[in-house]
Amino acid sequence: MEAFVDQLSPRLRATVDQQLDLLLHLPHLGRIRVSAQRLGGASGWDIGLSGETEGARARLSSRSGRLEEALAQSLGQPVTVRVTDEDEASVT
Repeated sequence: MEAFVDQLSPRLRATVDQQLDLLLHLPHLGRIRVSAQRLGGASGWDIGLSGETEGARARLSSRSGRLEEALAQSLGQPVTVRVTDEDEASVT
């Protein structure tokens, strides 16, 4: 999960848009679709994650609380993490 936070945090900090959609490739998890939406002002981020496999989604779900904490600490803002099915998360 550390690799996930290390890859995602700089991208969230650097984006000037309200929405960030991307695809991350992580060891042991494979491809993870990320759909992040900036909440108003400094209210933080709402992040939807979808793994390519059921196993990846299960691992993400079981660690979503730790991901929220690590991302919030890294970004200095509140973060909400949701794990969705592959067809619910879309990369535009």
